[in-house]
Amino acid sequence: MQRLKEGFTGVVNPFGGKKYIVSLRPEDVICFVFWSKNFSPFIDNLRIVEESGYRFYFNYTITALPALFENDVEKEAAIAALKQLSGIYSPAHINWRFDPIILSSDYDRDFYVRAFEELASELGGYVERCYFSFVTQYSKVIRNFRELERTQKLKITDCSEDY
Repeated sequence: MQRLKEGFTGVVNPFGGKKYIVSLRPEDVICFVFWSKNFSPFIDNLRIVEESGYRFYFNYTITALPALFENDVEKEAAIAALKQLSGIYSPAHINWRFDPIILSSDYDRDFYVRAFEELASELGGYVERCYFSFVTQYSKVIRNFRELERTQKLKITDCSEDY
């Protein structure tokens, strides 16, 4: 919030390390995209952002992933906060993200279809769009999956494989 008050922020380009100063004045910002799995702690600050003349929308990730994959996410609190945001702003302000989909020996296609249907039913009327994607197997993700397979006796399936 301090950066908004000051009207600028510094950023470092991750490719090359060049530093930039970016204006955060309302007339220079088209829109903020806030991305989270739980906006509860941020809701009070949104009033300040809005009253300062900024436009924004939300990419809100709510999945069916078990604690094995997402151990710090309380689904019910996230759903309640999404409904609160939808009521304060509108369903058009929220992109629901149902991702990543991680196929495994314990969490197959049928698991995700059922989970999606349940969440979609609960979020109906509170969102207008849903985006989904399958997990991208970056090097770090592959390492973490191998560890899960070893410790949890779980087989992660690459979504491009037939199973």
